[in-house]
Amino acid sequence: MVKYFLDEATSREVARFELTWALDLHREMFGDVWEWAGQCRTRDINLGCHWLHIQEKLYNLLEDLKVWEEQNVDLTEQAARLHYGAVAIHPFSIGNGTMGPNAD
Repeated sequence: MVKYFLDEATSREVARFELTWALDLHREMFGDVWEWAGQCRTRDINLGCHWLHIQEKLYNLLEDLKVWEEQNVDLTEQAARLHYGAVAIHPFSIGNGTMGPNAD
């Protein structure tokens, strides 16, 4: 069960879009599937940034989201920017929002 979005109305209080929140959300979504869910990958793969930079880049992406919100960037554009940035970082071994048998 993903408590962040299904149990109550989505708000900045519920969906904080901070690093620890993102890791907790990944753990809640995939914890029954993968033992390592909610933990950033610890090796380089053919996608994403170097694994040692994941937490810094993810933190910065989520900080950018706050700026976009302050600048009244359209919500659809914010979502697209956030998705593009997360896929570019590719913080997790699996469960990054990409699809297909060889997505990760």
